[in-house]
Amino acid sequence: MGRFLFYGCMIFFLGGCSSFWEDQPPEIIDLVRDIAIQRGDSLVLSMKYIDARSRSGRTLSLQIGAGNNYSLHTHTIIPDAGFTGDLSVPVWVDDGVATSERDTIRVRVITEIHLMPLAQDNFWVYTDLDHHGRTAESRLVVHEPWHASGFSGESFVCQWDHLEDDITLYYGTDSAGATYLLGAASPQDTLWHDSLPMVRFPYPVTQGDSWEYPDLGYSLSDSAFVLFFRQAEAIDTAAFVSVPAGIFSTIQYRLTIPYEQFLRGAGVRFPPTMEKRVPSQDIFIYYYYAPGIGLVQYKEYEGERLRRQKTLSSYEVH
Repeated sequence: MGRFLFYGCMIFFLGGCSSFWEDQPPEIIDLVRDIAIQRGDSLVLSMKYIDARSRSGRTLSLQIGAGNNYSLHTHTIIPDAGFTGDLSVPVWVDDGVATSERDTIRVRVITEIHLMPLAQDNFWVYTDLDHHGRTAESRLVVHEPWHASGFSGESFVCQWDHLEDDITLYYGTDSAGATYLLGAASPQDTLWHDSLPMVRFPYPVTQGDSWEYPDLGYSLSDSAFVLFFRQAEAIDTAAFVSVPAGIFSTIQYRLTIPYEQFLRGAGVRFPPTMEKRVPSQDIFIYYYYAPGIGLVQYKEYEGERLRRQKTLSSYEVH
């Protein structure tokens, strides 16, 4: 009799738990809080922009509320004609029975959108991870405008702070919105890549687009500067990345450096017997840029081994 009573209580308890969870509303865990679009463009939101949980197991759907300075067509945000500034867009999810609490997405409507907004005093703070598993904090700050010979766009002096060696970088942007890493200098290396952009990140870009970019490195083994041409590609134009600063919709770029070039630039040469094994150790560098916000994440791999990583923890852009 006691056994039947025990099982009966368990069935009642489990049934009660099931009913309890079915009655719980869905919950928004996180969402893309900051999106930049160009004036005259619209924005289509979807569940990809929301990290939500359905405790009832029901399918969730995105709901968008009305607000100032925009109209709403289903899931499309259409800013008012000529409007620039911030839109506060209320969003929530429902499971057909209950709804979550409301949250807000900020949509920044700007006159001209660039992949990396270069304006004096803009900054980005990153958490860095090296190949030893050590973490540190670094900060990229935009300083004064600067004229780069041979470059027709705007360019700025930027500074990486809190690294082993503070590094000065020269970033540029063109009228189409592309971002250029034009050169770098440190106390150990004052080389300026005159009119030879190191890396170009085109924007707008189509998934699958690829291009070559020149890079100039000093080879200790050759005692000379060596010109390399390396491969770059747009892997994904809607890669959602979660970092301490939030969730972002990004463009994922990949740069490939053949391992032989990487070591040669560092002053190391392979013996002929090892050359056949070189291609399996290419260096792959992934940049995740959120248009109008900047670099959100950086990952560098040697083959499949993660060498370095940067993740955005905070930022301020205008």
